[in-house]
Amino acid sequence: MYDPSQNVEDIFRIEEIKSELHALSNGRMMIGRKDAEAWHPAMERQFLENVLTFVRARAVTHRELVIGDGGG
Repeated sequence: MYDPSQNVEDIFRIEEIKSELHALSNGRMMIGRKDAEAWHPAMERQFLENVLTFVRARAVTHRELVIGDGGG
């Protein structure tokens, strides 16, 4: 069932994530999209959560992956 209050929560979280991504990239990350209004807020929030997870991830070398040190 549709819950409009969830949209509000998603929208607030989207803005939090955008702010964090902006800070992590020293203002260089382009976060806005022309078609953003076409996405449901829950979908946009999940996408941005994934981007944030990627940006926060530790870089792993090929050597670490091969010898097994890249798992976390």
